[in-house]
Amino acid sequence: QVNRLEITPDKRFLAAAGNSHIRLFDVNSNSPQPVISYDSHTSNVMAVGFHCDGNWMYSGSEDGTVRIWDLRTATCQREYESRAAVNTVVLHPNQKELISGDQNGNIRVWDLAANSCSCELVPEVDTAIRSLTVMWDGSMVVAANNRGTCYVWRLLKGTQVSESADLHAIVHSMISAFFFQADETTCLDNHQL
Repeated sequence: QVNRLEITPDKRFLAAAGNSHIRLFDVNSNSPQPVISYDSHTSNVMAVGFHCDGNWMYSGSEDGTVRIWDLRTATCQREYESRAAVNTVVLHPNQKELISGDQNGNIRVWDLAANSCSCELVPEVDTAIRSLTVMWDGSMVVAANNRGTCYVWRLLKGTQVSESADLHAIVHSMISAFFFQADETTCLDNHQL
């Protein structure tokens, strides 16, 4: 089973997140065998991504953890407890914060410098967060939940929430990274605001 795929910034490796592991494959190889396997999660890995320099990877799992992996040593360097199955994780454009969404409806901002949760949001209690994305300049974060509700927050000073808006019925599927384009326009496909 594969839950998520992500290519490294240098486009050399492909990470495949599955049941309790992440496997890293060489894109330029014909070998079906992974270069390395990261096996510390104890349940489905639902999110995976990379720091822009490609030295570390992050993951989120149904085991309730968000982890940071050193790609050079293939070891887990940090682990953050979410207290619920993690469905989605994104890296803030500042490369210093991870934002996770979980099965209980919690959104957490993990400050990597402080090594702790710096902000917690709960838009709807017990309504799973399915997808998160951050605007390219880091000014807004968007979350979509199981009910198809989309929430938008303006972020100031990196993590402080200053405003929220509930946009009902615009999301019928998961939001992906294309939600905000670099020119600050929205790309909603067939949805209307």
